[in-house]
Amino acid sequence: MTRAPENLLALRRLFLDHFDDLTPASLGIVGDEDHVGGYHCGSDRVVTDDYSVVESPRDRAGLTDHAAALDIGRFDVQVAGQTHDLRTFSRWLVAQCVENTVDSQDIREVIYSPDGQVVKRWDRLAKRDTGDNSHRIHTHVSFFRDAIKANRDQRPLIRRYLVEIGLVREPVRRPAG
Repeated sequence: MTRAPENLLALRRLFLDHFDDLTPASLGIVGDEDHVGGYHCGSDRVVTDDYSVVESPRDRAGLTDHAAALDIGRFDVQVAGQTHDLRTFSRWLVAQCVENTVDSQDIREVIYSPDGQVVKRWDRLAKRDTGDNSHRIHTHVSFFRDAIKANRDQRPLIRRYLVEIGLVREPVRRPAG
C-alpha cells in the first residue's frame, strides 16, 4: 500500500503551519484510487514503464512503497502590503529549480500555472513540458525517489521562501564559543 513518507508529511506540516487557506486535503501526497502510476504512487501502484521510475537512475534506486510528490492547493497571504499566492510561489519555485539551488536539487518536476490559465511543466530531465488543466488550481511537485527513500529533509527550500517573503523571520544565529 502506498504510504506518505515522513519527509513529505513534515513538508506538508510546514505549509499548514504558515498558510491558513491550506488544509490537509489541499496538500496531497498519496494519490487516490484513480491514480495509477506517477510520483503519487509507491511500488504497489506503479505501472510498466512508469515515467516516475524508468527515466532516472535516482528514481529506479529509490522506489519504495512511498509516494514522492506533493500537490499544493491555492493559498493567499498578505505580508507587508504584498500578496503572495500559489501563482507567485510556483513561479518562485521554478526559478529556484532553474537556478539549480542546493535546496531544490531533489525536485524532479513542477507542474503549475503561472497565471491560472496556461499549464506548464518544469522538468529537471527535460523529458516533457505539459500538464493537464487540473494544474490551473494546484501545483504538483515531484521529488526524486532516492531523496524520499533517504528521508532527506525537503523543508529548507520552503523555509527559505517563507523568509524571503517576510512571513517568518530568520532565526538569530549566535556565534559559537
